[in-house]
Amino acid sequence: VGELFGLRGEALNLKVNHLLDRVGLSDSRQRPIRTYSKGMLQRLGIAQALLNDPRLLIMDEPMSGLDPLGRRFVRDLLLELRAEGRSILFSPHIIPDAEYVCDRVALMRGGQLVAVGTFDELLGLPSEFEVASVRAAEAGLAQRVSVTVKPAELTATIGDIVSRGGQLVSVSPVRTAVEDLLAPGTREGH
Repeated sequence: VGELFGLRGEALNLKVNHLLDRVGLSDSRQRPIRTYSKGMLQRLGIAQALLNDPRLLIMDEPMSGLDPLGRRFVRDLLLELRAEGRSILFSPHIIPDAEYVCDRVALMRGGQLVAVGTFDELLGLPSEFEVASVRAAEAGLAQRVSVTVKPAELTATIGDIVSRGGQLVSVSPVRTAVEDLLAPGTREGH
C-alpha cells in the first residue's frame, strides 16, 4: 500500500514501523495477515489509510466487530487523529461511538439527509434530569435513591439531598435518543 503512495525503501520502512506501533500491531508484524483477528484487521486498515498522512479520513464502521478493548483502542486513536487536526468522516451503526468521537453529525434516513449539527443542537436542551444520591438507612446500610426532576427543580432537589445528609452521586440529563430522530415520522432537523 505504501508503494501506491510513492513510498519506498527506508522511508517506507520507517513509516510502516511507526504506524504499526501506533495501531498496536508491532508485535504481530511478522504474522501472516490471514491469522489476524477482526480487530487486528480493522487496525491494519487504519494504518494503511494513514500511510499517505491524509488530512481527511473516510471510514465505514471502523469499530465494527471489535471487542470492548478493541473498540476503545480504535475510539482513542480516532480522538488522537482528530486532535492532530485531521477530519474524520465515518459511518457508525452504534450511535454512542459517534457521540463520543464526533464534533458534528449528519443523520440520514432512507438515503436522505435528515439533520446536521452537534449532538446538543440536534437533541436540544434536556427536559428532565435524573438525580442519584445515597443516603444512610437504618442499621448503617446505604440506600441509593434516584429521582427525575424538571430543570427548574434541579437546584432545590440537590439542596434537599445535601441538607438531609445525603451524598450526591450523579446528575444526568434525560434526553431524546438520537435513534428517535431517525424514526419515521420524526420532524426533520429535530
